[in-house]
Amino acid sequence: MSFPRLSTIETLVVRRAALADSLWDAARLDAGSFDVQPRNVSLGDLVRLWVEGMLPAAHARGVTRTAHIHESPVVFADDLRLAQAVTRLVSNAIDFTPCGGEIDVDVGVLDRRALLCVCDTGHGMTKAQLDRCFESPSQRADRSPLRDTLAIGLFVVRGIVELHQDSIRAFSAGQGCGSTITITLPAIPPGPISTSSRDNHE
Repeated sequence: MSFPRLSTIETLVVRRAALADSLWDAARLDAGSFDVQPRNVSLGDLVRLWVEGMLPAAHARGVTRTAHIHESPVVFADDLRLAQAVTRLVSNAIDFTPCGGEIDVDVGVLDRRALLCVCDTGHGMTKAQLDRCFESPSQRADRSPLRDTLAIGLFVVRGIVELHQDSIRAFSAGQGCGSTITITLPAIPPGPISTSSRDNHE
């Protein structure tokens, strides 16, 4: 078995495992049993680490992936949940971007808020799809295996962002025009947002 073929199989296994985790997390979000354990995290370092891990999946699809760390703000966030959100957004972008397309991941600061953007040149979304893209998959009418994968991922990412008391938005000029998902996060610790702390378990 050649190395590229092995790399592709390994990537598929990892992504299937991530989808299974997302299904479980979506169920926990629906049940209200999903929490975060925030701490100070370097957003740029986290994004650089996890986005690099997505390179095999991008290469397997023939997609170019770039990361631009304009600034690396320290955010008050759950590092594991934030990594989950980043990988889910990039994975979705890979799934919906055809061979030869591009994915850009940008980190910076705007109005004293940390900003994370994932932009792709993929299929894009209609206005109706934009209006409902963060809904639970069970509430969506446009059901298909690929659309369900997108919906599950965005639903979980939205839940993670909202538990951090911040916002997520989606932009697209329409089908065939690509999509941009933008997350803002607190750059200054706002105080505890979970009754538990990861440090208490270490």
